[in-house]
Amino acid sequence: MGQPVRALKKTLRKEMGSLLNQIPLEKIEEESAIVVEKVISSQEYLSSTHISVYLSMPKAEISTKSIIHDIFSKGKICYVPRWDGDSMEMVKLESLKDYTSLKINKWNIPEPDHDQNRDIATQLDLIIMPGLAFDLNRNRLGHGKGYYDKYLTKCRQWSKPPLTTELSLDYTGHIPVLRHWTTGHSNPIWSSPVPLATGHMALALDSQILRDKDIPVTDYDQKPDFILSPLQDISI
Repeated sequence: MGQPVRALKKTLRKEMGSLLNQIPLEKIEEESAIVVEKVISSQEYLSSTHISVYLSMPKAEISTKSIIHDIFSKGKICYVPRWDGDSMEMVKLESLKDYTSLKINKWNIPEPDHDQNRDIATQLDLIIMPGLAFDLNRNRLGHGKGYYDKYLTKCRQWSKPPLTTELSLDYTGHIPVLRHWTTGHSNPIWSSPVPLATGHMALALDSQILRDKDIPVTDYDQKPDFILSPLQDISI
């Protein structure tokens, strides 16, 4: 990332953090209710079975608690983020009780314990993600770790493996699992499953939509397919 873009993002993150921290909890709850209704009534959500959704902070972003409740009430399969250093994976929640029992991490966000053995997503119909800010061109400003940029890149490029690998579809039940088979070794080496993902949806408070300026980006930054906010939805 070029230094000018890095500096511009850092400044914008500071500005957005200050702005969002001033929004009353009542306003966040009101806007969350509007956006959640848009999510659970959308065709993208209704037609999805395997859904990953971010676990929301107590303030400064759309709450996803009601979405998680709805996922389980409709018999869908819920995956949530689990971080490890600079990488992120989506792991399965087994039930609402499983969700409510999650421990709070250092960012004040519920997160599955790293010592727990959980199913890792290998197929996702819909990824629901957060962000600090979004512009009208679907550009997204994250918190600076690049977790979702890396994850979406992995999902979107699953069909573009390195020339040194071969691909095999391993069918486990009805779910195809794409794996990289690294050649040039006496024994094949199988990497972690690469998640297959379809739709990428971002949720935003009204204050997170920048209508008068663009978010500074690089080629590395990934756009969501569409953004839902209380007053305006942005799509391809």
